Amino acid sequence: MAWFHVDQALGTGDDDGSTWANAYNGVVGLETAVSGAADGDTIWVKNNGSKNATVNLTGNVIAASYVNPILVRGVKSATTNESGSVVTADLIPGLRTGEATALAYDDAGVPTVTQTQAGSTIAFTGAVDWYGIKFSSVNDIQFNLDSFIKAEECLFTVTGTNDVIQFGASGNADAIRENGFLNCKIDSTAGEITLRGRGRHKFNSCILASTNTTATLFTTFFGGDVQFDNCDFSGGDETIVNVANTEGGSIRFNNCKWPGSHVLAAGATASRFHVEAHACSSVTGKTTGGSFQEVEIASSEGDVTVETTAVRTGGADDDGDGVYSIALTPNVNATVENTLALWSPWFAIKVVGDTTSQTWKFHIANSGAADYFDDDVWGEMALPADDGVAQHDFLTTQANLLATPAALTDETGETWGSGGNNHQSLSFTASPDFTGYALVRIGFAKRFSSSPETLYLDLKAIVS
Repeated sequence: MAWFHVDQALGTGDDDGSTWANAYNGVVGLETAVSGAADGDTIWVKNNGSKNATVNLTGNVIAASYVNPILVRGVKSATTNESGSVVTADLIPGLRTGEATALAYDDAGVPTVTQTQAGSTIAFTGAVDWYGIKFSSVNDIQFNLDSFIKAEECLFTVTGTNDVIQFGASGNADAIRENGFLNCKIDSTAGEITLRGRGRHKFNSCILASTNTTATLFTTFFGGDVQFDNCDFSGGDETIVNVANTEGGSIRFNNCKWPGSHVLAAGATASRFHVEAHACSSVTGKTTGGSFQEVEIASSEGDVTVETTAVRTGGADDDGDGVYSIALTPNVNATVENTLALWSPWFAIKVVGDTTSQTWKFHIANSGAADYFDDDVWGEMALPADDGVAQHDFLTTQANLLATPAALTDETGETWGSGGNNHQSLSFTASPDFTGYALVRIGFAKRFSSSPETLYLDLKAIVS
């Protein structure tokens, strides 16, 4: 496992990477170092460089003999420790956080790789770990087929109008790859971030933004899995997800900060596609995220969102943003009575194990003109039990959950906000074997050929 050196500002020496005095020169030198490195080699990079042509950063492709990725580490120009013999904290940049501010990327002194030719790209391929380097292109930045990239404390930015940072090969539905980003800034400026191919991409504590209010931050997905944890999208004002997809896949957001205006949309052709967000918020003063109340789901079956108007008086309240309910709105012809439902998220309730049965009643309303039937709405509950390998009972029998409207207890005495019509309830009755937590979710399966109605679910359970 060898060490190599790249000085993008150096024009002297042997240009063989053996020492800083003989470091590989310029951006071309970085391309040479990456393409010539073996598994587990480390490449040190300092100073800025530019190239008026495509920059190809091509490492080893993962194969049966693959052991370790190539490591490429940036060295800040401000530090005196540039020998590569000792790594200190000031060699790479960082993200700083504050409860009243967005995540911020500190790129002072960070070595920068710049691509200046219109129509050209910075292209990443192979198994390479990147630390503390800034990449800037006037056109696209491309993570290609067979890219298995891990990037930490890096900045990726495109400066051209309507250009993209693209994960996956354009039009290549067979592109399998896995990329991970930690504490990075990914800035498409006036363009988009595009996800393509059957890839797996994970982003943790990253900044992702576009300042183009007409652009879509993520678009065109052929199938795969993408996850964002503790990420900050507040630097832009754009559609977060708009998927033109025919193959399925999923995108998940956990504890992320939204821009002031955003839309999650699975797209009209999104067969078997799922977009889900939990504890995400655009509230000023929060670095990232919100409470459980902040939930959004966009899928082939429909949309699940937080509702703050059609809410039950005395209903669920997170003690922060007020009373709320969960709104489930199916897509046209996307659900089937008694079979295919649009589901709420799973949520936890406390159960007490004893010999007496317990009943948990949940309240619902809808935006239509009539009550719903037991094949329109039902629930599932997983609760603690001594029997079974999974140590739980699973209730799905509709007779235990929602009776026909004629048999329902009159709930007309309840008060709901505007739009919350036709007050009903559904109940779970069981005898838990021991004290613990049960998981509950509600399915809405009423089919609409046009103008779907909305089901409102109050998450506050009445226990008896």
